[in-house]
Amino acid sequence: VSAARWTLTELPQSARIGTGSRRRAAQLQSIRGDLKIEPIRGNVQTRLQKLADGEFDAIMLAHAGLLRLQMHDVSCVTLSLEDMLPAPGQGALGIEVRSEDQESLEAVQPLNHVATRAAVTAERKILAALHGGCLAPIAAYAEVSEAELRMRSVVLSQNGSDRLDEQHRVAFSPDQWEHSASELAEHVTAALVHRGAADLIQDQRTG
Repeated sequence: VSAARWTLTELPQSARIGTGSRRRAAQLQSIRGDLKIEPIRGNVQTRLQKLADGEFDAIMLAHAGLLRLQMHDVSCVTLSLEDMLPAPGQGALGIEVRSEDQESLEAVQPLNHVATRAAVTAERKILAALHGGCLAPIAAYAEVSEAELRMRSVVLSQNGSDRLDEQHRVAFSPDQWEHSASELAEHVTAALVHRGAADLIQDQRTG
């Protein structure tokens, strides 16, 4: 979000960017190392006011939040998945019911979108396998396309100078969604660990 609707390439040299997300900050700096990434807090209105007051040249907000608040007139550009991968499981909604409550289980079952569940499961398995939590910039995006479950993932250093990108795909069928999700997560995790992702994450815990 910026008054001039700058794209990432159009941002001025050493522009001040406000974001509360380590993951977003690291991905920004991996693309534009000159940017000055600074923390920002508060609700959407508060953050927009800080931008208007000149505390930042631009700020990063979730597009879904702007849509939910019907802020259609905010001056913004939407970043592509090539530039900004989401957090694992971001945007997924879950309904929890008691395991013995068969009536409730049956009632919510039509809401269970199998392709989405497979994608989110694969993303969350990577986060768990890497022991990332919220300490390290880890992003992942999985989707079902053309009978395949595909995922892109990235692990970064906090300043974005070190970046490990991986992508993989496996065959997908709705009746074997859990197997597909596990297989995909194992492939991507193994590739990231082989390239040093575990050490990168550990360095940020102890740094």
